[in-house]
Parts: sequence; C-alpha cells; structure tokens
Amino acid sequence: MADLFDGMKRRMDALIAERFGMKVNINGTDCIVVESDFLAELGPVEGNGKNVVVFSGNVIPRRGDRVVLRGSEFTVTRIRRFNGKPQLTLEENNGGKGA
Repeated sequence: MADLFDGMKRRMDALIAERFGMKVNINGTDCIVVESDFLAELGPVEGNGKNVVVFSGNVIPRRGDRVVLRGSEFTVTRIRRFNGKPQLTLEENNGGKGA
C-alpha cells in the first residue's frame, strides 16, 4: 500500500511543479519552486511575507542564501518543512532591485 501512496505522491508533486512551478535562482543554481504569500499575522511586523516551496532536489537551501525571483533579489530568513520539501521564508533586499 505504501508503494501506491508514494507513487501517487510523486505524480502529484510532478503535476504541481509543472502547473504552478516557476524557475528561480538560489545561489547560482536554477530550481523549481511554488510561490505562496502569507499575511503578516504573527509574522512580519508590517506588509506581506513571501514563501516558496522548493520542488527541485538539486539544491539544499540554507539561511542567508540569495534567491532571485521574478527579477527581485531576496534572502532566505527561515526554512521549515512543508510536505517533506523545504519551505523558504524570503525577505526582499534593497527594495527589490535584483541581479
């Protein structure tokens, strides 16, 4: 039964990455992430926060990593697991003037 579940999970992850994923650059390595926004409740003092879930296995993100997302540069401030994948909390650098 676990094999059926694991197979379904892999197919769902592939579908989510294909439909909702976008290419970002983490410390010079391109990878696929799914973006999500969250409200400031119990989070940042003001404004919206930005989270991305990493669907590529070719990168191991760390706090302080540089992320280029849609032409804006961010820094990873927190990492937690979401369905077994790294979920990164990002903070925008220099008003969003990216590389």
